[in-house]
Amino acid sequence: MEIRVPASSANLGPGFDVLSLALRLYCFFEIEESETGRDDLSVDGEGAIEIINSKSNLVKLSYEFFCKQKSIKPRLLRIKIFNQIPVGKGMGSSSTAIVAGVVYANEINGLGLERMEIAAIASQIEGHPDNVSAAVFGGLCISLSDSQCSYYSHTHKVDDEVTVLMLIPENSQSTHEARKVLPQMVSMKNAIFNMSRTSLFVSSFINGDYSFLKQLMEDRIHQKARYALYPRSCALIEELKRTGKCACAISGAGPAVICIQISSLERCEDDIFDIINSNFKDFKLTRTKVDNEGFKIKS
Repeated sequence: MEIRVPASSANLGPGFDVLSLALRLYCFFEIEESETGRDDLSVDGEGAIEIINSKSNLVKLSYEFFCKQKSIKPRLLRIKIFNQIPVGKGMGSSSTAIVAGVVYANEINGLGLERMEIAAIASQIEGHPDNVSAAVFGGLCISLSDSQCSYYSHTHKVDDEVTVLMLIPENSQSTHEARKVLPQMVSMKNAIFNMSRTSLFVSSFINGDYSFLKQLMEDRIHQKARYALYPRSCALIEELKRTGKCACAISGAGPAVICIQISSLERCEDDIFDIINSNFKDFKLTRTKVDNEGFKIKS
C-alpha cells in the first residue's frame, strides 16, 4: 500500500496547538507485511540518516497503537519511505509517519474509519492535534483535543492566491525539548492577544480578506519563550517584520520560519531573498502552496 502524506506548519503565530496549514511537500510511504521474519525500514530523501537512526519507528509505533486500541494482532511490516520534508524543522515530518501508520492499520484491517476518527487516533499518539489534522484533512485546520480524548477539527480549503514561503535553517530542533520551555501560566492580557488574532486569522482565510495578515500572525505565548532555542530564527522574523510586508512566524516548534504571501497584495519574496542573501545565508527558501487533500492512498 502506498500512502502520501503532506507536510504542515502549525501555530501560524497565535494559534498554538490549534491552527495548521498543510503544505505541498510530501512524505511517501510504501507499507506491506514483512516476509523476512522481522520489521524492515528503508528511507531515502530528506533526513534519511536521522530517520533510520531514530530510536522509534513512528510508522510501526502508530500502527501498533491502532491495533492495540482495536484489539487486533499486529504484523511485522516492511516500510519504505521517500521523504521531501525537512526533519526536525517544525514542518510536521513526525506527523506524516504517525498518520501513515494509522491509515495503513485502518485500511489493511478493513475497518473503514472516517478521517475524523483517523485524526483523533493520530492526535492521541502525537499528543497535540494541529499537525496531524493538516496531514489528514489538508487545507487550513482548526483543531481541538483534550485529556478525555475528545477531538474535533474543521478544515477550510485554501486557494492558490496564498503562497507559503518556508525559511529553513541548517540547525534542527526537538519538539519535545521545545515544549519543555513553554510557560505553565499566561496572563489574561496575553491570552486575549492570541485569542483575538487566532479568531481573525481564521476569519481572514474564510472571507478571503488578508489585508491584516501581518498583524494576525503575532504571538505572545510561545515564540518568545523559545527564543534561546533558535535566536537566529527569531532574529530573522524581526528583520522580516521591519520590511512592513511579511506575514511571518515560527513554524510549529521551529526552527523554520513560515511567511505567507498573498498574490493580490504586496510581494515579500524579493525582500526575503535580499535578507537571506545578506545576513541569513544559513537559511534556505522553499516556495510552496497549501495542500487541500490531506493524505492519499494508492493500493
